[in-house]
Amino acid sequence: MQKYLLKDYIALLAGRGLLVEAQGVEALADREVALLSYNSADVVQDTLFVAKGAAFRAKYLRDAVDRGAFAYVADRELLDRLAAGTADVIQAIARDDHPVDAPCIVVTDIRLALSCLAAFYFGEPARDLTVVGIGGTKGKSTTTFFLEHILAAYNATVGRPSPAYLSTLETYDGVSRAVSHITTPESYEIHRHFRNAVDSGIREVIMEVSSQAFKVKRVPDVRFDIGIFTNISEDHISPIEHPDFDDYFRCKMEMFAQTETALVNCGMDLAEDVLAIARRDSGRILTYGVNADSVAGSLGSDADSPSTATGSSIAAGASAVPTEKPDYYAFDVRKDGFATRFRVHLPDADVPAGTVRTLPATEPEFVLNMPGLFNVENAVAAIAAAHLLGVPVLVIQHALRTACVPGRMELFHTADERIIAVVDYAHNKLSFEKLFESVREEFPGKPVFVVFGATGGKGVNRRHDLGYAAGLLADYAVVTSDDPGPEPFADIAAGIVKAFGQGFAERQTAQIAGATGITTASPADATGTEAAADHYAVTEDRRTAIQAAFAAAKLLGGAVILATGRGHEKTIKIGTEYLPYPSDVECISECIAQYNADTAR
Repeated sequence: MQKYLLKDYIALLAGRGLLVEAQGVEALADREVALLSYNSADVVQDTLFVAKGAAFRAKYLRDAVDRGAFAYVADRELLDRLAAGTADVIQAIARDDHPVDAPCIVVTDIRLALSCLAAFYFGEPARDLTVVGIGGTKGKSTTTFFLEHILAAYNATVGRPSPAYLSTLETYDGVSRAVSHITTPESYEIHRHFRNAVDSGIREVIMEVSSQAFKVKRVPDVRFDIGIFTNISEDHISPIEHPDFDDYFRCKMEMFAQTETALVNCGMDLAEDVLAIARRDSGRILTYGVNADSVAGSLGSDADSPSTATGSSIAAGASAVPTEKPDYYAFDVRKDGFATRFRVHLPDADVPAGTVRTLPATEPEFVLNMPGLFNVENAVAAIAAAHLLGVPVLVIQHALRTACVPGRMELFHTADERIIAVVDYAHNKLSFEKLFESVREEFPGKPVFVVFGATGGKGVNRRHDLGYAAGLLADYAVVTSDDPGPEPFADIAAGIVKAFGQGFAERQTAQIAGATGITTASPADATGTEAAADHYAVTEDRRTAIQAAFAAAKLLGGAVILATGRGHEKTIKIGTEYLPYPSDVECISECIAQYNADTAR
C-alpha cells in the first residue's frame, strides 16, 4: 500500500474545504505518514493521529504523542473543549516538563476529515470494488446474507473468492471474520475492510447502512453501485440517536445521493415519499415488491412533487395513484411444509458488458427453506441485486434453496412437535409485528409465546413498541434481558410491562367488540397491566426466561415460542462490557433436549 507525506494529507483536507489551519507543520511537511489512527493505543512511530469523539480526553492525545504521533488532526470544538478543562490540559498536554510537541492540523469537521483521510490512507479501495449498500429499518441483515450466499455460490463457479460483508451480525473482509456489535463501522474501519477485501482478491462488498452511519458521517466517502432500500418505520428514537422520526427519515434518505442504482421496495409504508427522493438523488431507480397487484398502488411517477421530494408529507403518509408494477416482484407465494415457494418476475435488466445470462422462458420459481413469509420480500431484493450483477438465474435458485441466515427465523421443535421454537433477531416495531403475523399464518391455532427484552441506553421507543405489540399479539410473554448496557434491567422492564398492559387492554377491548358488536371501555385498569398480570412474567436471566416459556408451553400442551432480538449472540452487554452468555439457540436446544428426555420416560 502506497504511503503519503504529511503535506499530501494537508492538501487533501484543503481540497475538500475542511482545512482551517495547519500549525507548525513546515518542518515536517515532507515526512512520510507510517500510520493513520484515531485510537491512541494503536499509534506507532510517525503516526498521523486523528483526535475525535465526544468523550475524547487530553490524556489520549498525550499518549498518542508519547507513542510516536508526529502530528494530529482536531476540530476547533475539541480544542476549545480541551482548553476549557484547564487542569486537564495543564496536567496532560501543556506541562513544562513534558509538553505536546506536535503540529496540529485544525479542520472544520473531524468526522468528515476522518472519512476522507481514511479513504486516502488505504488507497481508495472502494474504486476497485462493487459496493452494495442495504438500508432501511428491517430486513437489512437477512437481505445481506441472502445476497452474500448467492454471490459466494456464483463466484465459486468462476474461481473468485466470496464477497466481503459488513453486517449487524458479522463482518468478513477476506482477512478477518468477527462478530459485530454495530450495524455500520466507523469510517476508518470501513476503508480498512475495503483494503483487506481488495488485497484478498475480492470484488464485491455488501454492507448494511444504518441511519447513524449517515448522522455521524461514517460513509461520506462510500459510493454504492447498488443501494437497496427495504422499508421505513419509526425506530432508534432516543436522546443519543434521533430526536424524532423526521430526523431518522432524513438520515435514511441520505443514502440515495450516494447511490448509482437504487432498488426500492415499493410495497412499504411511505413508499411514495422514499421513491420521490430516490428519483431525485440516485442515478437510476428500480423497484421491487411482493404480489404486484397489491403494491402497484404505492407507486408514483411525479418525481418533482414538492410535498414528497422534500419529505414534508412524511407525517401524513402520502398516498399515490397506481401507475405501474414493480420491476421485480414475487407472486404465487405459497407454503410447502416449512419451506416457502414463490415465482419472481424478472425484467430484461441491463447487466455488465460481456455477462452471459440464462433466463428461463417463464418467470422462475424460487424456494426458501426457512419459515417466515416476510422473508420473501428480502429474497426478492437479493434476487434483484444479483440479477443486476449478472448472476445466472439457476445459480440464484440453487443458492437461495440452501441459504440459512444465522438467527433469522431459525426453527426448532420437540420430538413430538408440540413445542416449536423460533429464534429471530426481530428487535423493532416493524420486524416484531411481521414476525407475529407470519407465525400466526404459518402455525394456525397454536398459542404464541414470546421471550424478549430491549436494549439499554438507546432505542428507547422500542420498549413501548415491543411491549405494546406483545400485549396485543402474544398469548404469553416473558420479559427479560437484551443488552441492558448502562441501564438497570428493572427500569427497562418497567417500560416494557407498562406498554404490554396497554396492548393487552386494546386486545381485550377488541375481543369484546368482536364477540358482541359493541365497543366497550377497557376491562383493565388505566394501563391494562393489572388485567394482563397472568399473561406475562419478568425474569432478568435470559436462560431462565426461555426455560419458563418452555415450562408454560408444556403445561398448555404445546405452543410456538419466539425468542427474539439476540439470535446467535454469545455475549450480553452489561454496563460497558460484553460478557459471555449462552445464545438463544443454545438455551432452546437445552430446553428441547430436556423436554425430549422427560417425555421419553
